[in-house]
Amino acid sequence: METMNALKPCPFCGGKARRYVSVKNLVHVYCPSSNPCSVHPRTGFFKKQKDADDAWNRRISDGKVH
Repeated sequence: METMNALKPCPFCGGKARRYVSVKNLVHVYCPSSNPCSVHPRTGFFKKQKDADDAWNRRISDGKVH
């Protein structure tokens, strides 16, 4: 089982992010509609949780370009 990384808050509303695992074991991270967010961003789907977490936690200020 993969280690759970800490998720940064939503970059738009500051709300708590959540992970979703599909029936095909693909993972994405998103800002749920229960947050006071008008954007509700989410990552794409990834085979590895770490990749989804890294995508969510990446910020423009990190200076990383993929």
